[in-house]
Amino acid sequence: MSYPFTSEELRVDRQREGGNQMSVMKRLFERLFGCSHDSTTWPQTKRWTDEAGNHVESYLVCLDCGCELPYDVANWKRVA
Repeated sequence: MSYPFTSEELRVDRQREGGNQMSVMKRLFERLFGCSHDSTTWPQTKRWTDEAGNHVESYLVCLDCGCELPYDVANWKRVA
């Protein structure tokens, strides 16, 4: 039987969060269901040129997991 996290990860999590039981539950839910991407940066924009022309891409970065999330700057919303 394998658990979603090891006892070492739990110990480190308790030290980092000061033993807060809520952080342990949050970590468990993130392991089971994935990151909720609640904490993000301001929109970032990449611009580059290739043979097809200019390209612009806007995105947010999740501060918890580092995932880049597509972002629509015209409507100020994350793209699903």
